[in-house]
Amino acid sequence: MRHVQKFLILIVLLLINGCALTANTVRPVQPVEETQPQIWPSFVPAHEVALLNAAEKKIVQQRQGDLLVTVQNAWGQPAKNVEVRWAQVNRSFRFGVDTPFEPTVWADLVRIGINHSVAELDWRNTQPQIGDLRLDDHVKAWGLNVFPGKRNSARAAGLVWLNKERMPDWVKGLTATEKAGAIDWHITRLAEQLRGQVSVWEVLREPTALDAGALENNGDLLKMARSATSAIRESDPVSAIMVSFKNPLGEGQEVNPLAFSNRILNAGLEYDVIGLEYLYNGVDRNPSRVQPKRSLAAISQSFDDFALLGKDIHVTGISVPSHSPLTGKKATGYWGRTWSPELQSTYLKAFYTLAFANKSVRAIVWHGGTDLESDVPFGGLMTRPGTPKQSYHALRELIQRWSSTGVAKVNNDGRLRFRAFAGEYHVVVTDLETQRQIVTTAEIGEQQLGDLIIKLPNELTHEDPPAEY
Repeated sequence: MRHVQKFLILIVLLLINGCALTANTVRPVQPVEETQPQIWPSFVPAHEVALLNAAEKKIVQQRQGDLLVTVQNAWGQPAKNVEVRWAQVNRSFRFGVDTPFEPTVWADLVRIGINHSVAELDWRNTQPQIGDLRLDDHVKAWGLNVFPGKRNSARAAGLVWLNKERMPDWVKGLTATEKAGAIDWHITRLAEQLRGQVSVWEVLREPTALDAGALENNGDLLKMARSATSAIRESDPVSAIMVSFKNPLGEGQEVNPLAFSNRILNAGLEYDVIGLEYLYNGVDRNPSRVQPKRSLAAISQSFDDFALLGKDIHVTGISVPSHSPLTGKKATGYWGRTWSPELQSTYLKAFYTLAFANKSVRAIVWHGGTDLESDVPFGGLMTRPGTPKQSYHALRELIQRWSSTGVAKVNNDGRLRFRAFAGEYHVVVTDLETQRQIVTTAEIGEQQLGDLIIKLPNELTHEDPPAEY
């Protein structure tokens, strides 16, 4: 470590270009290691194991990229006897948890690689009266003043949620035009105050749900949605805009979410991300009732269907219980088994594998850090702060599985190419004769080839200068 600190100040020439090259431009120098399939319990049927194994092959193909490292000595010649180490320090993919900011809980979540949070900022709570915007308590409750940063992102959720319980009382008597004006005022000020702390704005939530009462006039809804999106674009042109749906396969919806997504796309509504909440196969908290049953194959197909819209997809919520509050047949979970910590963790692994295999899916959010904070009874990753479940460890293992580290020597041309999951990497170059090091960072994009050229200073190399010097 002392060597690292001592020599970081030396001159390093870094040329990083990850966009212009295709993955087959340069032959691999470092062999790609084969990933062994996950082991699934015997209660997972063969046809679903085959589905999951096929998904894993897609993950390797679609979620990784290559970095070609070229190391030169101080005289521009290929460096000899040099080792390169790489370790992922951030992931392009967003692994999130929807849970309030409790330091003990979030310390454990960050420890396993969670890099995305959710702040519930529905209209009723953030503007209870006209012109009375209240954000400070919400910012603290959801950690927007702590969590988002260079490597962590946050979604502002439920900004326009036309559910009677989520709208301020003073809004309910307004005309559609007046509502659009009120939305513009409200969201403009939210974006102005939270710009830089929010990477995704969920401007329209569950517009097709039966209990939202939003679709009495589709033209009015579109007018309000346009007002919300334009307010974000004016105040925060960098961050993404989301429209989200519950039960994306169509249960409890006035209009099928996929059909509605096509409708607003054709109407020219400007947004970037489709949010999909997959609360299937488990139990709702209030009242305690069985959620719709859907197979893994049907869920996987829905990813493909929504991907055809050409938008990024975020799974805004997924959770199943580790124990069932129900009895009898209603207590039966997926694969015909009673919900248990093992069943919860196995379902988590299966769902994440299928979602991660679809290249349009850019984020998955588990609902509930602890059981107390989950919309699903016993649906948290922990029973309480500091007490993780099998599902917590299963998610940790998946994130580790989909991260990359490695070490290898450059070849006679001073080059090394390695394949790794997309994200930010620390790259450490060591002269094996002197044991002196240079440390830098590099980005790897999915299905891209990046180029990193490192020129070693004279003080770092063990080689003698060529005769012409």
